[in-house]
Amino acid sequence: MKKQTLFLLFLLLTMPGLLRAQSRMTFNNLPLTGTVEEMAGKLMAQGFTHLKTDKNMIYLKGRHLGRDCEVVLLATPLTQTIWKVHVALPKDLTWLSLKTNFSLLQKQLESQYGFAETYQTFQPPCSDGDGKELQALTGGKCTWMAVWKMAQGTLLMEIQARGLISLSYEDGANLTLKHEEEKLLLRNRP
Repeated sequence: MKKQTLFLLFLLLTMPGLLRAQSRMTFNNLPLTGTVEEMAGKLMAQGFTHLKTDKNMIYLKGRHLGRDCEVVLLATPLTQTIWKVHVALPKDLTWLSLKTNFSLLQKQLESQYGFAETYQTFQPPCSDGDGKELQALTGGKCTWMAVWKMAQGTLLMEIQARGLISLSYEDGANLTLKHEEEKLLLRNRP
């Protein structure tokens, strides 16, 4: 058991270097590699400002895709490797502006990532065009999202119940690393 733990720890420590050579998910033209602190530094060099730091998360404010936003950088629990960037755009006040901004962003992202799988539904009795779309959204009766699944990771864009558009950039290799680190932590619990 001790040998397995040491071997797994060795893999976890060397894996980030090995993974850098592969194709990686990017955010603001930066590959999701290295530590969350390194990524924060690169984004701050692009003009983002630091808001706060919590366990395994760094919060920033800046611009993405030509829009003001707040960003959360998520780190793996042991090596603090960046595995996900979550972006929250400002809240929209109307369903029409949410839907229009979503459509514009989807076209912009499709020019870079190709066509997305889209899910745009309302649960009955709600429907698009009934004038109660925001109520349906806040009540959990609306799903409006686009998903890009790629070899290097996943990009998810959705209209959230809070009335804003969010984007999540997940690096596939570092997501796997996150799961491995979580397993290791569970195994080593007293």
